[in-house]
Amino acid sequence: MADKLKSFTQRWKYEAAIFLLTMIPVIFNSNKLTHVHPMYVPYYLFDFSMGINSRMWVGSVVNLLNPHPSEEWLKIFALIILILGMLLTAIALGAVVKKAKIENRLTVFVFILFFVTGAYTISLFSRFFAMLDIHMYILALVSVLFLTNKYLRWFVPVLCVIGVFVNYVFVMSYFPFVLLALLYFADKSEKKGGMIFLFIITVVSVMIPTIYCVLEATDHMFITFEEALKIMEDKIGHTLTGEQNEYALGYLFGSNDFIEETYNLKISELSPVQFIYYFIKYILENRVNGYGALVLLISALPVLAVFCTIWVMCIRRSEKKSRRFVYICNILSIVCIPVCCILSTDFARWIASGVMCQFAMCFLMFYCADEAFDKTIEKIREFFSKNKLVLILMFFVYISISYLDLTT
Repeated sequence: MADKLKSFTQRWKYEAAIFLLTMIPVIFNSNKLTHVHPMYVPYYLFDFSMGINSRMWVGSVVNLLNPHPSEEWLKIFALIILILGMLLTAIALGAVVKKAKIENRLTVFVFILFFVTGAYTISLFSRFFAMLDIHMYILALVSVLFLTNKYLRWFVPVLCVIGVFVNYVFVMSYFPFVLLALLYFADKSEKKGGMIFLFIITVVSVMIPTIYCVLEATDHMFITFEEALKIMEDKIGHTLTGEQNEYALGYLFGSNDFIEETYNLKISELSPVQFIYYFIKYILENRVNGYGALVLLISALPVLAVFCTIWVMCIRRSEKKSRRFVYICNILSIVCIPVCCILSTDFARWIASGVMCQFAMCFLMFYCADEAFDKTIEKIREFFSKNKLVLILMFFVYISISYLDLTT
């Protein structure tokens, strides 16, 4: 028995340590885990009986588990999902530690420390407790884990389509990591044809429902706004009132005509350029704390600059043109952040998805022992071995961002 316990402990020691580390931000933000925010409750009550639309998946799962959930039940469900996300993160990072070269393991641990403690990483899932982001994160993470198996990888398109039906912003937030990983494995594979085919199938599978949900879904709901509200109230057992719930339902029925109401115009008569102009104008005038948004942007720039530096160094050290293209795509994926910020003003959430994508690609490079990346990490390690105080200062400045108000 003692031998089995020792063997089990030895096998899972990294995962256990990393899991405990991931729970630190959860405990730190425990005051936010006491209830599901009223704004998020409707996302757990939507289901596909109302229509085929984005934001329906989670509510449909909840409906199968408990057709009449209380808010306490929803809190427990959201807490289980949060812990599951941390557990999967620990399993994935544990695999990275085990597969990384011995000389890189300490560096991997440093990356993990930055990843877990940072404001723009997994700590956001407890700050925005019960928001749909954790579901998109889990789907993207499982997708990449599946890519390492020649049979399970064919389920990736299905998982990504589910991500769209969790929230169509998945395509610009967590899906880029899956795409970059697919691109990397396709370049790395000896039999490129199958991986390229999987890449194409995945992209097409995701884009079709995304375009439908963005452009058509609100016009083809099975029931009316009022009927949907009644169904949701029957499920939760009390009246849902207030602008927050109406706004959430507005996503499904296209009733958030805030631009038309504010500027007294018809969206159908606007050109795409005019629509973007009025959309940004409305956001700046009505929905954004300008100072808070500026603080968030400035605090994220150094982190993103570090990743850009890493990929530029990899480009210079890589001898393969196709691999250099992957590194360039890693840099370009940062463009997804401002695109998401146009779709929604929860800027911290989209900065976090972009930063986590960069971390994830670094972990993938460690896992695959990428040659150019290893050479880059060696140079970086040499620099910080001579300038340890710089690294310590960077770390404390980095984690201090966690104390900012990131709900802008």
